[in-house]
Amino acid sequence: MKKLIFSHFTKFMVTFLIIFLQMAGSYGVNHIPSHHHAPPPHPLDPLTPSEIRLASSLIKAHFVSTPTLYFSTITLKEPLKSVLLPSFLDDTDPPFVTRTAFANVIDPVTQTGYEVLVDLTRKKVTSLIKLDPGTQPMYTMNEDPDINAVVLADPQVQLRLAAVGLQNLSLVVPLYWDFGYAGDRPEYLGRRVVQVFFSFQNVPNDNNYAHPLGFVAIVDTLAQKMLAIEDLPTQLGFETSQAPFGDTSATFTMANYDPTLLPASFFRKDIRPIAITQKSGASYKVKGYQVEWQKFKFRVGFNAREGLVLYNINYNDKGHVRPLIYRASLSELFVPYGDPRPPYHRKMAFDAGHYGIGQSTHQLRPTADCKAGAIHFFDVTVSNKAGLPVTIPAAVCIFEDDAGALMKKYNPVDRRSYVVRNQRLVVTFTSGLGNYDYEWKWIFHLDASIKMEVNLQGIDNPTFISSRQGGAGTPIYGTVLTPTPGILAQNHQHFFTVRIDTEIDGNSNTAAVVDVVSAGPTGSAENPYGNGFRTVSTILKTPALARTCADFERSRTWHIYGNLSRKHPFSHTPMGYRLIAENPIRLMMNKDSPIHPKCAFVDHTVLVTPYQEDQLYAGGAYLNNSGLPVWVANAPDSNLVETDIVLWHVFGLTHIPRVEDFPVMSAEFNFDRGGGERICMSLNSDIFQYPEHTELIRNGTRLEWTYERNSVLHYMTPGMTANVVDHPRERFNVSYIIGRDLGDRQEGTTIAPDRLRTTFRTISDGFVTVTGGKLAPTVLGPSEFFLMPINDAEDNLFHLVYSGQAFVTPNTSAPFEFYLSSRFPAEPPAVFALGRRFSCWVTPLNAGLTSYENTVPFDMLPEQVQFVTRGDVDSFPVQISVMDPTSGITTPVHDVQFVNFTRPMYPFELTLNGTSFIVRSTSGRNVYWYMNTVAPYELITFVTNRTQFSFQFPSTSRPGYGHFNIYEGSVLRYATNNQTSSRFCRCTTSQPVANFVVSRYAVNVGKMYNGASRGGIVEMAYLIAKYDSGSVKGLHFGELLAVMNQNGYIPGKEIFSVGAYMMASLDEEDPTFDLLPAAVRTIFMHNLSWAFSGEDGIRYAMKHSYASDLHVDVGAYKFEYFAPLGDMFEAVRFGILYDSRELGDEEHIFVDSATKELTHEGILEGGLTYEFEFELMSDLAGLYVWWGGGKLGTFENLPDFYFVANNETNPALFRVSEFE
Repeated sequence: MKKLIFSHFTKFMVTFLIIFLQMAGSYGVNHIPSHHHAPPPHPLDPLTPSEIRLASSLIKAHFVSTPTLYFSTITLKEPLKSVLLPSFLDDTDPPFVTRTAFANVIDPVTQTGYEVLVDLTRKKVTSLIKLDPGTQPMYTMNEDPDINAVVLADPQVQLRLAAVGLQNLSLVVPLYWDFGYAGDRPEYLGRRVVQVFFSFQNVPNDNNYAHPLGFVAIVDTLAQKMLAIEDLPTQLGFETSQAPFGDTSATFTMANYDPTLLPASFFRKDIRPIAITQKSGASYKVKGYQVEWQKFKFRVGFNAREGLVLYNINYNDKGHVRPLIYRASLSELFVPYGDPRPPYHRKMAFDAGHYGIGQSTHQLRPTADCKAGAIHFFDVTVSNKAGLPVTIPAAVCIFEDDAGALMKKYNPVDRRSYVVRNQRLVVTFTSGLGNYDYEWKWIFHLDASIKMEVNLQGIDNPTFISSRQGGAGTPIYGTVLTPTPGILAQNHQHFFTVRIDTEIDGNSNTAAVVDVVSAGPTGSAENPYGNGFRTVSTILKTPALARTCADFERSRTWHIYGNLSRKHPFSHTPMGYRLIAENPIRLMMNKDSPIHPKCAFVDHTVLVTPYQEDQLYAGGAYLNNSGLPVWVANAPDSNLVETDIVLWHVFGLTHIPRVEDFPVMSAEFNFDRGGGERICMSLNSDIFQYPEHTELIRNGTRLEWTYERNSVLHYMTPGMTANVVDHPRERFNVSYIIGRDLGDRQEGTTIAPDRLRTTFRTISDGFVTVTGGKLAPTVLGPSEFFLMPINDAEDNLFHLVYSGQAFVTPNTSAPFEFYLSSRFPAEPPAVFALGRRFSCWVTPLNAGLTSYENTVPFDMLPEQVQFVTRGDVDSFPVQISVMDPTSGITTPVHDVQFVNFTRPMYPFELTLNGTSFIVRSTSGRNVYWYMNTVAPYELITFVTNRTQFSFQFPSTSRPGYGHFNIYEGSVLRYATNNQTSSRFCRCTTSQPVANFVVSRYAVNVGKMYNGASRGGIVEMAYLIAKYDSGSVKGLHFGELLAVMNQNGYIPGKEIFSVGAYMMASLDEEDPTFDLLPAAVRTIFMHNLSWAFSGEDGIRYAMKHSYASDLHVDVGAYKFEYFAPLGDMFEAVRFGILYDSRELGDEEHIFVDSATKELTHEGILEGGLTYEFEFELMSDLAGLYVWWGGGKLGTFENLPDFYFVANNETNPALFRVSEFE
């Protein structure tokens, strides 16, 4: 794709482009406020106003002794990537995660900063870290009023203003900047100091940037104290005025852009408005903060520092959801000014880290800011200095627009032009950062590209110049914009650092730098005529090697690969992205400058680092000479090959101001007001292979051939008609030729550049041909046809062409017959589709699975077919769900009932018996689907009897990708429409048909168990342990524990069963064990102390089967549990062993069945029995011990406590700890 560079475009645009190579209506506005009432937030959703208030109140309560507390920010603490990554890679719902707020707060009295973490679920401060002295968090969104009050109240400032002639302080506009460099002012080091420049207005709404003054004030913002006033150089040299009040001249000439201050003659009167409409509404879908458009899906996030963050970007590649990017954002915006005259050397802006791109956002308007058809707005919420939520309405806007031609090609042979319009999705917001207004846009395209565009608009930040004296007469550090006394706009640069956490087809990614070099010296064997060139790819193996810069002489690009072993079938090279640094920028500051360490992260065009939690900001969290340079220096040799990597790209522009930039940098495109550049960065992808229709024809056996009418697919039959779904039909075989210039063309038909020439052959009737202008079967041999995709957006919809004519059908209902267009010229071309043909899924069943497997590799089967035919639960457990064909929402089936997530769901075993299937639940009870023989023919559970069922695709479902129906004589339907439980039956046609989907079984705690009762806890733990994958077992056990905690189920018996299943299936080092109460973890250890806690509060050590007050010669205990993983879940029971120091052997602790007394004997005499259950008390430390349905209790007092079972009147409380 070619990018244009407009040199006369006065709106600066910085763009970041991601391109994946395989890859208009009535006006309307949708508005979702930030405080909308919705289901529980996604773990990555921004904090709500109520969450910010809660966090603020908890933090203030924690700092109760601090009289004043400043809040720099309160924002979401994103969950660990390791917790959310599996669900992103699998495109499933995320696990439950405790919502946590992160806050930076400052004690203004001690000038001490803190990092605070607040658990919003448990409502408590969980972490408090004191920052190193001098560390400065981001400025608050309303810090400037306090700064303005300090400077305007200062007598010396007032005297200087009066000397200029400014008496009305309401027209004075202070402009504060961070004190960029204090190395030459050690008295300011460690203090929260700003430098305040001054400007003024002649009248309200006047452009104050046209009236700068010649001095700057230094302010301690925490102490709210003036520190100094410095004079600025107001001529071309370095000198400053030595007068008592400095240079008191000023420019009062107005230069305005506000329409209220401009004459009527200024405005154009001959321009006509352009309307953008979208009559059918938006193509995108928004659900909460999730957005879906075309084949993209992603989440919108927002925070005060970075502004818009895009999470979990994936792409649906022909039904296969491919992860692309876990997190993408602008990490930092650095703007250094190039005027070396003090104090301008410290004039620099880190707009993200110091001022907050997000908290500087302002409201957008439908027509002025988002001129489009159907528009959707998000409110965003940030926090202010007091820690209170501030909602910015309509801050983020989503819309579609037309960006011209996506593809255009004129074919001089047939004198036709091919054009595809570029409809795109735009997600945008605008930040007002001082004199600049940055319009940020993330743009998604139909060709699967993603582009980040930044429009730099607003006003230059000029300085006052009284005359051209003091230099050569020509300014060398900027441009004089007006007559003197007037203003000078200084040279400066804009550096944008984008952070992209790539997950291309998974978590193992690799980066490489690719240079284009000569093929060899002229005259050499490799390059005899000197015209040859080739690419050289170098894997960036470590962070030290991955610090790379643009090289135009080598046309340098960067590749980011998914799986190195997965090669493109044509190029035989790894698939991934190609980063094209179209607008690299070099820092003009000298590397030995004392200012440089703070901004050294912009020294390279591309950097790659291994993923590390909290490494989000290129300049470091607090811009204190940290960030990327330090991270690379600390681990220069870390592995970057096939691992979790983060890509950092620095691009930008160097702005040499022009007179045309003033009074405002216009976006008008003409020659007398030109300025700026359009700059962009491209990230091209080789991730996709070839279109699905090409793949189908390349593997050209056992295909379905279908005709589409009114969005319904009708299957082609051997008689070459498209008939209803239950009509007999067979497979088709094809041979193919792929070409772009095939000779046969049809006037008036849109033909995509790629066309496929193919010959068809059926199985029973031989071949496909044309007889009398009609599509028909033949035994004489194949005929040649063309398959022409109807457009570039549809991979598998074709027009069928023969001898230059497309086939059409005059039929209005099935069966459809097909004729050449010359027979019925008024009919539009018929639309056909190809799909894989699977005999075991159709009626009638013509061939068994075995014969099919011998024909085509099994892994070419659609996923649903694989799931069904591999449905043995030991190796491939499956889940049967029912699907709403309208919404596509699926709900799992439990046994023979369709239930709405009220209890844990078990997988199914599907057994192919001939041409039918037997369906069995794996709940450990041999539950089969069985058709009752009497009305109402409901499916019921039965121990031994079973019914065989047929699985068939209906006409509304594409084979392998949509839903299917199940038959036993007739199609299964719902017995009721109850949303919580519907049995399936062979009912009357008045009941709706049940549409089924089969998928790989996956544990989902949030959907399978909602904490409605304790009954599902042990079942859920069993399912996680038995059927979950190793990488997410710990996460799901953590979710289960969180649900138990929410419902108060941690105390009780079930927690020990959960612990036992964790012990049986997790690695001993798994951090999930830390979520168990300490008492539960201790139970599963060896060498324990077991103590009885008496009513007097004293603990008495257990000795054998009794507790004694004599704590001497007490041995260690072991609590052994029976391995819980069988064919059916069960609560865990324990056996108890005692290391008897008196007898020198292990003792078996048990209950005498006759006396019900707790006793002991040698382990060899009776063997260990598992008969005890434990119940955790509400204090999460004490235990009750159960036997035979009752608790152990005491029946003797001091000095020895003996225990008997089923003593409910005086149950004994025990405690367990590590033996010492």
